[in-house]
Amino acid sequence: MSISQQIKKIQKKIKADVDNCLRLEGLEAVKDSMVKSIESEVYSVYTPSIYNRRKSNGGLIDRDNNIIGTVKDGELTVRNVTPLNDDYGSSSFRNEKTLTGIIISGEGYRYDFPYSGVPRDFIQETREDLENNDTIHKTIMSGLKKRGHNVVKE
Repeated sequence: MSISQQIKKIQKKIKADVDNCLRLEGLEAVKDSMVKSIESEVYSVYTPSIYNRRKSNGGLIDRDNNIIGTVKDGELTVRNVTPLNDDYGSSSFRNEKTLTGIIISGEGYRYDFPYSGVPRDFIQETREDLENNDTIHKTIMSGLKKRGHNVVKE
């Protein structure tokens, strides 16, 4: 095998391992940040009186069912796809299919409450949190070490 072929093989392995790190450890780091952002941007700003929050039981911070990620070419994409609460029926909302869209825009509620019409963009808050720290970088470096790579801190 030529040096060029060896280098391509190594590059392919590293790319696959980076994607694997993102899919596993990276996704968990993003979930941690998103949960923190939801707590600060959504849950902590007011206490509902009309309904009980589902939180980690099918609600916005349900890590297993509502925060989904895909990885392609070293890029992790995460979406919060929390469904509307069936206990309150879709008639509580106008033309929305996910709770995320309503909360982020502040639009679509059929009833008035202190945050009706007020955007609470926990997705942007998550992005900013991840951009302002090196959590993902550290997570990938640690994941590559676990996978047998000799990683040197820059």
